[in-house]
Amino acid sequence: MRTTAYQPSTNGAVERFHRTLNSMLGKVVGESQRDWDDRLPAVLAAYRASPHESTGFSPNRLFLGREVRMPLDLLLDLPDGERKSSFSPNEFVNHMQEQTVSAYALAREHLRVAAERRKTSYDIKTRDVEFGVGEWVWYWYPRKYPSRSPKWQRSYTGPYLIVRKIEPVNVVLQRSPRSKPFVVHINKIKKCFGETPESWLNSEIPSTQAAVSGTPDLGSSDRGNEMISQESGNHIAHGHSTDGRRYRRPPRYLSDYHC
Repeated sequence: MRTTAYQPSTNGAVERFHRTLNSMLGKVVGESQRDWDDRLPAVLAAYRASPHESTGFSPNRLFLGREVRMPLDLLLDLPDGERKSSFSPNEFVNHMQEQTVSAYALAREHLRVAAERRKTSYDIKTRDVEFGVGEWVWYWYPRKYPSRSPKWQRSYTGPYLIVRKIEPVNVVLQRSPRSKPFVVHINKIKKCFGETPESWLNSEIPSTQAAVSGTPDLGSSDRGNEMISQESGNHIAHGHSTDGRRYRRPPRYLSDYHC
């Protein structure tokens, strides 16, 4: 999924797996750390055979419907409870379907309980803050510089102006009228209560209201240029440029990230 900078919580499951994988690799790689690719298959095999804390099942159990047999199982033999008589193809398919349905139902219930538990712990340190278009805010953008202590440097930059809101948790910031807007998460901004530059959004209101009310404030030449630009925009809206060439339209889901 798409995430904003310094806000990887949308891909929380992937980031948590990376943390676990790096922790496991750090215990088996050599001093030079160049043999990590040789250790990776064994580490992943151990991860897939371990029960997950949130689901209560191992990845092998949910994906394959059974646990993977290891060479040690051939030496020690299986427990009596896991020995099963041979199934016919139809019986085997029915048995796997029943086990898969019951395992998935339990995994969904465990995930729901884990999600509620994480939400409760996360909401303890959060406060509802409303941001509106036209407000000035500080943007959390930590950077590391050589010969500088990260404990002493400023992690917030700005101020930035909120030019648009992308509900429910994203906003579009802009430093100046000529700078490029960008999308950030509201967890990375805080309100600016000091001296701020003059907002350039107010200067666009009169021209917009004049266009809506139908009272043009342009000269005849400007009105002609405006009509030409509107006709060009109509051609572009239908997938054609002014010289007749076709172009590829961007996907609609990128409209919130192209300002």
